[in-house]
Order: sequence, then structure tokens, then C-alpha cells
Amino acid sequence: MPGPCFTAPTFMPEALSSPSTEPQVDLKLATGYLQQYYNLQIEPMGRMKRSGPSFTSKVKDMQIFFGLNVTGTLDSDTLEVMSSPRCGVPDVEEYSDIQGTRWNKNVITYSIGRYTRDLPRTTVDSLVESAFNVWARASSLTFVRSHTRSADIMVEFVTNGPLRGRPNYFSRYGWNSQSNQWLSGSMFPRLLQNKCDPDLTFDAVSTLGDATFFFRERYLWIKHNEQYDIKEGPITNFMPKIETNIDAAFWVPRRSTAYIIHESMFWTVKGSRVKGKPRALTHFGFPAWVQDVDAAVHIVKTGRTLFFMHDIYWSYNENRRVMDFGYPKYISEDFPGVNTTINAALHKEGFIYFFVGPQVYKYDYTQKHVVGVEKANSWLGC
Repeated sequence: MPGPCFTAPTFMPEALSSPSTEPQVDLKLATGYLQQYYNLQIEPMGRMKRSGPSFTSKVKDMQIFFGLNVTGTLDSDTLEVMSSPRCGVPDVEEYSDIQGTRWNKNVITYSIGRYTRDLPRTTVDSLVESAFNVWARASSLTFVRSHTRSADIMVEFVTNGPLRGRPNYFSRYGWNSQSNQWLSGSMFPRLLQNKCDPDLTFDAVSTLGDATFFFRERYLWIKHNEQYDIKEGPITNFMPKIETNIDAAFWVPRRSTAYIIHESMFWTVKGSRVKGKPRALTHFGFPAWVQDVDAAVHIVKTGRTLFFMHDIYWSYNENRRVMDFGYPKYISEDFPGVNTTINAALHKEGFIYFFVGPQVYKYDYTQKHVVGVEKANSWLGC
């Protein structure tokens, strides 16, 4: 789990010991930095343009790793990080079965040095142990925790606390608020779950901006709509304020706002951050006896949000912000073919997708019937 560590610098050209605004000096500093830490390959005849595709992609990789705005250009924040002292371990490395870095032993020790203040120590200990267990299962290595500074692997949480231009707290966790896209997860170790388990079910599914979020217990998968990779990990890795499982979630595009529900409370996610404290579900006009919902989905065409609970559902008018008259109604009457408890719901391209156990019903909202059934895990590429 390589990352920044602030020891004596191994790459600090003598003539470039501080950030410079001169374009050529900046380019020389960045080129050397990306060669050492991001495997940047110099073009024939030693030429390298800052606008070249390889150079730009390496700058983006570096910006993603440090939670910076992903521009691909040498802005002031990027140059500040590049000129900071750090250890000589690359942030990316090519590995294969026949070349690369290898241990000359099978029992590897690790030690946890400085902790983060964002998580309890016991949580960090558990996450780090779980991460090494994942690594161990995929190799012939055994990882043993040591309480000395001479361990083979040192795990530490360090930071520069704040770089210029970071718009909000979430930028640490990989959210780019300007493009409203989830770019990467936290640097914290992750408890991996088997997304291709044939019995996989979701507690809630919702779009948030340009990504789709899949919640299960206290775990989260994030699939960007225009990319194939999936980010995953405990919900707190991405939303530190939310430390519970999620029952339902929905997205209202015209407000660029998501609502994430747990039992009788909900959080508001505006743009890229959780706003304020959780509020009571009665805010939507539910009677006091409603203490939780199973699923929720917003229909853009009608301006309604549908809340499902057991065998009944409500329709909420997002324009007037009141419940429609005559609700709740029975799900089976208004959604023929859906005769069971709904775990999650998502509206996409004119259809409602009802997640029921390990299956997903594709429902034609206009024609009022199920037009297809698929596996829930197929939404994660399985």
C-alpha cells in the first residue's frame, strides 16, 4: 500500500528545490517526478511535451492518487505536491510473474505507525489486517503484524492537512466536485466483498451525478456511467459522516441532490458532500408510524419520488414537496408482476429496475408490466 511519506527527499534536483512558475522549469521538475514515481517513458530523442497524451495521463494518475482536481495540467497544487520531499517508492509499479519486485521470504511482517484521526484505531487495525488477508489469499505470502519500526512493511497515515484549491472535505476521498464524478476511493484499506456472488443482493441503488451507487450493509460499490472500473469499500471510506447501512436512496437530477435513507432518518448529499445532520423521514410527509422504507426511486418525467414499504407505496410530488393524495396504495395493484418486497429501485432510460433479492425486474412504467429479468450482480459486470 505505497503512498507518500515525508522523509529525506530522494528526488529533488538541486536547481529545483522550490516550486517555480517558469514553464520549462515546471516541465523539467514534473518530467523527472513522473519518471521516478509513475513510470513515465521519455519519447525518442529525449523529447517530452506537457501536452502529450502519455504525460497528461501520468499527471492525471498522480492527481487521482493525491486527491487533487484531475485536470492533467501542472496547476499550482500539483506542482506543490511534486516539489514536496517524499520517499522513493513509486505510486504505481508494473508487476508480472517473471519480473518486478519480489520478496525473498514468505513470512512478511507489517507494523502500523501513525494512525488517522478519521477512524478509530481498532477499525484501522481491522481494515489493515483484512487488506493483508486479501493479499495473502492471492499469493503464497503470510503477513504477521509486528509492533516494531523494523517491520518489512510500515503502514502510516500522513498528510500535507491542506493544499490550496481543494473545494471541500470530500476531495480527500476522490470526489471531483467540479465535474461531479467519483474518481477514486479512499487511501484506507478496504474490506473486499465478492461482487460476483450469485446470491448478491443490494439494500439500495441510486445514481449520484454520473455514477451509480450500490449499497449493501455497510459496503458500497461505485460504477461510473462512462467507465468500466468499479470503486468499492466500506461506506465510511467515501462518506465519513455515514456510519450505518443504507435502506434506500434516490437522486433528484434537477436539484443535483441525492437522499440517502437509514430507518427513520435521511441524509442530503448535495453536489459532492453530505450536508448537515440527518433529518427525520417525516420531512417528506409520512405519517409518524412509518419508521423505515425498503426502496425509493425518482421518476424525472413525472417529477414524483416513489417510496416502497412492504406491500404498499407512496408518491411524493417533488415540485410541491407534498405527498400525493390517496396514498399509500398497494404495489401489486399499480405494478402488476411485482408481488414481493422490493429491496432497491432505480429509474433509467424510461424503465424502473426493481431489485428483488438476487434478481432485477425491468419494469415498463408506461405499459405497466415486467419486460425482463436479470441477475443483480450483472450490474457490476458479472
